[in-house]
Formats: sequence, structure tokens, C-alpha cells
Amino acid sequence: MGWETIRGHDAQRSLFERAWHQQRLAHAYLFVGPDGIGKRRFARELARALLCERRPGDGLVACGQCDACAQVEVGTHPDLHVVAMLEDENVFTVDQVRKATEELHLKPMRGGYRVLLLEDADKLNPQAGNSLLKVLEEPPPKTLQLLISSRADILRTILSRCQVVRFAPLTETDFVAILRDQGVTDAGTIDRLRRISGGSPGLALALNEPDLWEFRKRLLTGLAASKIDSLELGKAWSEFCDEASKDAAPRRRRARLVLRLVLDFLADVLRVQQGAPPARSGAEDRPLLDALAERLSAETLLGLMERTLQADSQIPRNIQTDLVLEGFLDTWAQRVA
Repeated sequence: MGWETIRGHDAQRSLFERAWHQQRLAHAYLFVGPDGIGKRRFARELARALLCERRPGDGLVACGQCDACAQVEVGTHPDLHVVAMLEDENVFTVDQVRKATEELHLKPMRGGYRVLLLEDADKLNPQAGNSLLKVLEEPPPKTLQLLISSRADILRTILSRCQVVRFAPLTETDFVAILRDQGVTDAGTIDRLRRISGGSPGLALALNEPDLWEFRKRLLTGLAASKIDSLELGKAWSEFCDEASKDAAPRRRRARLVLRLVLDFLADVLRVQQGAPPARSGAEDRPLLDALAERLSAETLLGLMERTLQADSQIPRNIQTDLVLEGFLDTWAQRVA
């Protein structure tokens, strides 16, 4: 880690440097911005700089050499409390949040600060939010709370007690540099991932899976057929998810990646129908785009997009993934028949 490994968020770093030098660091910040652009990485580096025991100079920069830095790196620092949703849950439990906030009231074990890093803050339900609210209203001294969210529409009581720091999508230069740092060097692959991910390196790396693109091609071809075999497509989709894992969480992630690609494809069909070029599909998709743009009405396309979003929202709600996918494919077959 290190600030030099974080690309594209210089303005946000400058904000915290100024607050640090002016001794005006707030007790709670909400990081808001698209998924996969580095908000979590930024938060961890900020925590490491704050907890570092041998900061070089007077800036908010970690030395990267002391025991505290090493502990933050591997996730064992006793004064850093990371709260993330459990894999099989779609909201935080009250016990998770309560335990973390109780830790903030204890004296730092290594001196300095105690830091709470709460991911997916938009998933806080009112009960868990109320548990967090107590420590936001009366923060213990030398504590920092970093909440991370892809959206700003979180509980108003939480939002009003945090300073909001907005993170913008990365520039194409930073996006390409991050992918190359991660070993993605093929120009064609980078261009495809840039289009389909909306400039999110995290999503791009998740989508950089040859099997995913092979299945995408198979699924879209089946969905564009004159007679859709929803049972066969459902079976193939289930098997594709099983290849990731038999566990629920990896299967859900894979199913949702496919739905994301279907939604982008439908949006491009609508663009083609209106005479605009596709935004996220490649030249190899053009025959399918043209075929569906001619066959389906704009109303049908918008209905299918809404149904795709509905299926995506159902998957994390402990509904059986295969049932969600079957229902989605049945709806598609009925509407395009």
C-alpha cells in the first residue's frame, strides 16, 4: 500500500492533508462514489497513515515500515475495526455495528486513534443505523469513523452527522494504468473492459474473466433467438454459477455479473433503435443488437430492463438464485415471443 498506489483521488487526499495540518480532522466521513474506483483502498490508506507510529515528517503519510503499518496491511491492527456485511446477509446486523461502536469507546491499544471503517453504509437498516448513531452523536476522543457507500441516499440521521467526501470515476489514463498494474495488458481487452465497466477498475477486473464472456455470448444468442428455450438457458446459467462455487455468495456474485451485462446490452439495443451507436457493446455484438432493435418495441425493451433490475435486486435477498434466474428467463420468453 501507500498513497503512490492510489490513482485519481488527489483532491480527496489534499482535503485530508489540510484538515490534518489545521487540526480539524472531523470525527466521521462518508465516502460516496461508484463501486470499484478505490474508496475502500483510500480509506484503508488513510487509516494506516493515522495509525502509523513513525510518520515521516508532519504529513498524513504512513511510513510503511513500523509494526502498526504492517498490522493495518494484514488486517490485525487492534485499533482498526472494519465492519462489512456477512456474505449471506443483505443488511448489517445490529450486533455487528454495536460491537464495533463499543470498541471505539475503549482506550487505543497502541496509542493514537481508533478507526472504524464501515463498508456499504447504504445497507444500514434503521436498527443498525440507530446503533451507529449513538457514537456519531457523541464520538469518543481520538476516533475516526469512515463510512463507504456507492450512494448518498443513506439514513438521513447518519448522513447529517458525517462530512461527505465525493469520489468521481477515474480518468481513462488512471483506469488503464490500474489495469496494467494488475497484469491486463491487451489493448483490446482493456478497451472492452473500459466500455463495459463505466471506468470502474474494480468492476473491470471482476469482468475480466474469459468464461464470463463466453457465457454472455451464449446467453445473448439464446435470448435473441426466434424461439427461446428458457429451461435450457436456465440450466446453463445455473451451471455457470456452480463453476464459481457451490456456496451461495460466489454464485450470487456471478449471477449478478451476468445480469449487469444483460442490462448493458439491452441499453445498447435501445440506443441502436434510436439511431445512436452502442455505448458498451463491441462490434461483434452488432448483429444481435440490430436484430433485437428491429424486433422489439421501446416499451418492451424498457420493460425488460426493469425486469433485469428487479432480478438483480432479488438475488441478495436470500431468495434462491436459480428461482430468480428462472423467473427472469420466463418473463423474457413471454415478452419477446
